[in-house]
Order: sequence, then C-alpha cells, then structure tokens
Amino acid sequence: MSITSLNYFGFVAVLLLLYYILPKKIQWIVLLLGSIGFYLTSDVRYIIFLSASILITWFFGIRIQKKTDRQKDELKAEGLDRDGKRAIKEKFKKKKRRVLVLNVIILLGLLYVCKYTDFTLDNIKNLSKLLGFSFKKPKINIILPLGISFYTFQSIGYIMDVYNEKVTAEKNPLKYALFISFFPQIVQGPIARYKDLAGQLTAEHKFEFKNIKFGFELMLYGLFKKLVLADRIAVMVENVIFDDWSKFGRYELILAIVLYSIQIYADFSGCMDIITGIAKMFGIELSKNFDHPYFSKTIPEFWRRWHVSLGTWFKDYVFFPISTAGWFQNLNRKLRKSWGAEAGRIITGIIPIMVVWFLTGFWHGASWKYIAWGLYHGVLIALGMAFGPLINKGCDKLKIKRDCFSFRLFQMTRTFILCCIGRVFFISDGLKDGLNILGHIWTHNNPWVLYSGSIFSNTGLDTYDYVIVFVSILIVWAVSMMQERFKVREKLEEQNLVFRWAVVYAAIFIILIYGMYGAGLNTGDFLYRDF
Repeated sequence: MSITSLNYFGFVAVLLLLYYILPKKIQWIVLLLGSIGFYLTSDVRYIIFLSASILITWFFGIRIQKKTDRQKDELKAEGLDRDGKRAIKEKFKKKKRRVLVLNVIILLGLLYVCKYTDFTLDNIKNLSKLLGFSFKKPKINIILPLGISFYTFQSIGYIMDVYNEKVTAEKNPLKYALFISFFPQIVQGPIARYKDLAGQLTAEHKFEFKNIKFGFELMLYGLFKKLVLADRIAVMVENVIFDDWSKFGRYELILAIVLYSIQIYADFSGCMDIITGIAKMFGIELSKNFDHPYFSKTIPEFWRRWHVSLGTWFKDYVFFPISTAGWFQNLNRKLRKSWGAEAGRIITGIIPIMVVWFLTGFWHGASWKYIAWGLYHGVLIALGMAFGPLINKGCDKLKIKRDCFSFRLFQMTRTFILCCIGRVFFISDGLKDGLNILGHIWTHNNPWVLYSGSIFSNTGLDTYDYVIVFVSILIVWAVSMMQERFKVREKLEEQNLVFRWAVVYAAIFIILIYGMYGAGLNTGDFLYRDF
C-alpha cells in the first residue's frame, strides 16, 4: 500500500476515526492493530521477520534490565568500598554485554541473510574465478522484508540504550511491538529512539483540530514535493541514466545528475513530510529527519542535515563506541607519541569516520556502488579534517573574507557539487557503471547542446514539464528559506482565514493538476523504500 495512494489515505482516515472515538486507554491498541494491518498488506511473509525481531529484542531487553536491577540491589549492600562496587559493576557489565552481543548478532544476522546473501554469493563466485576454481552459485530465493534495515537499527538502538541504562526495558511486549512497527515510519524511518517515541505512542491523546490541520498541511507539502517535483524529474532521470546514458553527452548527464540530486531530496524529504504529518494527526511528533541539507557549507554539515536519524544512530552506536574503546585510546596514545599530537589526532579521528561511512554505504544496499559512495564521503570528511586548518591559514594569508554571503554561496555550491558527484554511484547500475559515467562526462564534451537548446531534448520531458520543475524548485527553495527563519505552519496560522484556506486549496489543486500519477506511470514508490 503506497503512502501516496488513495487506499492509504482511506486507511489513515478510518484509523483516525477509530483512534479518537474509542476510549483513550485503548488508543495505543488501535495504533498497534492498524500498524500490523498496514504491514500485512505488503506481504504476509514479512510479518515473520518483524515478529522475530520484536520478540527476540523484547526478551533480551528484559534480561538485561533484570541484571541491571540486581546490580543496583547489590550496590546497596552495606560496607562496600570503592573496589567492591567496581567489582560488582564489572561483573554485571560482562553479563549484560554477553546478552547485548547475542541480541545484536541475531538482529544483524537476520538483516544480513535477507539483504546481503545474494551479494555475498556473487562475490564468492567472482573471487573463485580469480583464484582459478569453480564455484556454482546456489539458486536461493530469500525475501527482503519491508523496512528491515530501518526496524533492525531501531531495535539495536533500543537494546543498546537499555544496556547503557539510558532507558528502562519495556515490560509489555505489545507496547514494544508498537514502538518498532508504528505504521507511518516503519518503511523509511525516521529511525526513532525509544525515549523519544515510545511514551507518545502509549499516551492518551485528546482530539485537537490544530493537530489535524498542521498534519494535513505538512502532508500536502510532502505530496507536492513527491508527486509534482520528484516524480516528474524521475521521468527524465529514467530516460537519460537508466535507458542508455552512453548516447548522451557531458551536459545532458550533468543536468540529469543535478536533477537526480534534487529528485532524491524531494522524494525522501517529501515522504518524511507525509508520514510526519500523519503522525501529527494522531498527536505524535516524529523526530526531524531533514534540515535543508542543500544549504550546507561543508560535507559534515550536509550529513548533519540529511537523514538525520541515520547519522545520529551511527554517531551514537558506532562512532562513539569505537572512539571511546580502550584499545582505540591505546592506539591514539601510541600514534600521538610516534607521529606527534596533531598527526595522531587526525589519524585516530579518520579511522572511526571511515568505519562509519563504510557501514553507511553498506546499509544502503548490497552493492559495491553503495560502499564506494559511502567511502567517497568518508574520504571527503577525512580530507577536510586533514587539510581544513591549512586551508583556513591560506585563506587568512590571501585575506579572503569568509563571513560574507558570497563565500557562503561558494561553500554551498561546492558542497552541492561534491554531493552530486557521489550521486553518480548512487544512481548507476553498479560500481563499474558509475565510474564509466564519470569517465563519459569527462571525455564527451558537447557544447553545441547548450547553444541549440537540445540539452532538454530526448529526456522524456517537454518544455511544459521543465517549467513546472523549475517553478517547483523555486517554491521548495522559498519554503526552505522561510523554514530556516520561522515555523511556516504557525506563521500561516496567524494569517486571516481567507488567505489560509486559499493556500491550502491552491496546494490541493496544484497536486491534482500537476502531480504525476495515473495509468502508465510507475513513479509512486519512494526511492528509500528498498533500502
């Protein structure tokens, strides 16, 4: 059930009605049943993997919590000195760590088998050829459950927070099941934290028209970004990149890649707006997953603004555990002693960054192109760490003014271009195909298309479509600029009634008239649905 379909909106409307007319104490049960029903519409088999992930993590969470409670009881014993308390903590830490590691191995094992088995077998087959022996790849058909990458990370985040005593384990398995399976965000995130979302899901919410109105307005904006902008660009990208990119020259490909970067933003952030708006109607606030990333001045800032929940997940559960581990601290001291303080700091800073970006790429898909995309961004961040101070000194010597609009515009443009280069791997059929596209752009110069205007020909879009794309980009840019300064929906609420309804009706008619939907179009699915 696509979240841009009439069936989905009908489902949400019925669920909302039940949610507010039934007793408040069973609202969370309505949400749970609705979430299960929504998930079952994709494929009945998927529920097996989701249920296993939920039950296993809930069980291990309870076990860790019991050990934490026993630790606290033992620490209350009289006559314990500092060494005695330390021994008790260390004893229970080892016990809890064994449970945590087993839980994480099971969760990642399920994810790996479902998502990466075929990738692993293909690489074993290719490696066997290089080594001179034959490996016959077995024919297996493993399903990829909907949203498994997202709910696996959400489950790991929960169990690690229980282990670190940041949250108390949920005793009710059904309430924990709702936290993992909440229907608006199970497919594409955001990857929620238990402390932020669980309490909202089980709290009693009274009907507030403001929540319905604000949620509906945000949902409309998401539908505009998806149906009018992203799905229109998708037609052009499909024709230029996926049909036969080799018949196009440098400038058509550059245009396609730039527009694809806009498409994936409008597609993914549009999805986040739709599901955040729907959650708002139920009185639930989802975490912010996008913060106008194309206003970023550096690559690290870009990734603090893009897919925020994934970035903070890797920071909290991969980057920090590595950088604070005992073995890593020992390595840090040795490198500082051997190479100097500054060099040691840079090298030890780069190691966890590269690990994070390798895993980020691998999380996105079972392909070397995603790993290359991840490592590309890791290298850019590492280069920034290594040469940033030197570049700043150079700017000071050349007396380049950095606290002005022109320099910030240069930084934003530079960051956008670097992101577009990375998108080549993201959009290609594979790593080799991505490298070939970059090589083709470099070698096939066709300046005549700029003068003749034929750059827009044979792309699947006509002049009418390009005008809509251009105007839509301006609208998204203008709204983003306003969102940087104030809360747009609250500011709209301050206007007179006629103006407010004029804006809402205008948005509805724009989506109905200019949206890409109907027979013969296959643009309804969101790009991140398969990750």
